[in-house]
Amino acid sequence: MSISLFRSAFVRVAVAFVALCLLSGAALDEDALPLHEKLEQLRPFLAITWKGDLSDPGSKLRRFDVVRYDRTLNGEVIRMLHSINDGDLGGEMVIRYNEAAKRVEYHYFTSAGFLTTGSIRFNGRAFVAEDDEQAGQVPMRMERRIKGDRMISKTQMFRDGGWTRGTEQFYVAAPEEKIRYR
Repeated sequence: MSISLFRSAFVRVAVAFVALCLLSGAALDEDALPLHEKLEQLRPFLAITWKGDLSDPGSKLRRFDVVRYDRTLNGEVIRMLHSINDGDLGGEMVIRYNEAAKRVEYHYFTSAGFLTTGSIRFNGRAFVAEDDEQAGQVPMRMERRIKGDRMISKTQMFRDGGWTRGTEQFYVAAPEEKIRYR
């Protein structure tokens, strides 16, 4: 076998190996990447794009929410992005563990121009995000859990000294969906 034939075969094998690694996702296995230990319970929500129908029962007006949670900043932060109706409304939530406060907290920025902060606690396999009290804003509470192949989200508002009954939405994995803003 000549040297040039050997080099050519070696290059083809090397290129095929690298392509196989990239296509198989071996280089980007989410489950293998480090995550802050206080955020570990959010791992099941990561790297999945979810779509939920927020429409009121019986309404002809359709409202869809697309949500995605991703690990970022070397696993010290989780970023949640969402958009309703291809960008009519949307937001970004940055979730991290605050060592000084000893709590998992978030900052939620919206396309409507406001910011909400709050904390997250874990309840079994679910998490509960609750807004801090802020002047001029009605505090919200959101509980999310994964059950089977769905994500279930319950949202409540704090009114008249207590939490409302709330609404429940069901999300399904929708890898073809994109987060969009206008």
